Amino acid sequence: MGFAIAPPRPSAFTSEGGRASYETAYREAVDSLWPVPVESRYVETPFGTTHALVSGPEDAAPLVLLHGAGLAAVSWYPNAARLAATHRIFALDSVFDSGLGRQTSLVRGRRDVARWLVEVFDGLGLDRPAVAGLSQGGWVAACLALFAPARASKVALLAPAATVQAFRLPVALFLRYSYLLRRGDTVDSSRRTFGMVFGGRFTPDDRFVRLAAVGSANFRYPRPPVMPTRFSDAELRALGRPLLVLLPTLDQIYSPTKAFERARRLMPEAEVAMVPGAGHFVAMEAADRVSGRLQAFLGEGPTA
Repeated sequence: MGFAIAPPRPSAFTSEGGRASYETAYREAVDSLWPVPVESRYVETPFGTTHALVSGPEDAAPLVLLHGAGLAAVSWYPNAARLAATHRIFALDSVFDSGLGRQTSLVRGRRDVARWLVEVFDGLGLDRPAVAGLSQGGWVAACLALFAPARASKVALLAPAATVQAFRLPVALFLRYSYLLRRGDTVDSSRRTFGMVFGGRFTPDDRFVRLAAVGSANFRYPRPPVMPTRFSDAELRALGRPLLVLLPTLDQIYSPTKAFERARRLMPEAEVAMVPGAGHFVAMEAADRVSGRLQAFLGEGPTA
């Protein structure tokens, strides 16, 4: 007896009602949590429509912010005020993830990830912005640095997913096959999940937790998934640009010690540092320290 292989599909909300609920939760989160004036921008790319939250002085140096899986651009709310004081920040919703964009074509690999980001830069009128990515966003930033190195002035990888060190096996299996799990997340279950991730060291605002819950309940990820992968030794050596790598000491998705050792060995010209006492979503949990280190790396402001 044979079995059917599920066909590939772009990411999408499960219904227009689910999309509307998510958009409402998104706008409420931005209106209540984003600490500085902000505007929404939309860019058309071959992979679909990408949404960006834009803040900061129009004449300031541009900084593109890439979020972790399932977090959306709103997750940069703890960092936005400090970073927008020195830069024009563009926090993107990844086209293959939950957010206010809409994916129309599959992102089939790392080159497509880099191509998507270049298309967004062109649509926003950005030539060589600085780029900072958290978790999956760090992997996206590394893809850009590898395949389109001329399009970024500086790149910061914040707890980059898989890029430097492979996922622990349970994490890899969950990410690969999460689309098979029962859907229907609630605010309480999302709150418990964030509680485990942050270990009581940071408490996300309830409006952000609600956004994550509505996204989890109503959004389906692309199939096959956009899966962060470990870069080879040669690929890491090729990331020879102004590069910052921050690795939280309490990261659970891979060994932060092994990641630190490999990054130091293969990227000797990069700034590689550990962030003590912080977990995987380090940009949220240690917002002041991470934002200060980013500004120092970018040449704006002291290290915090």
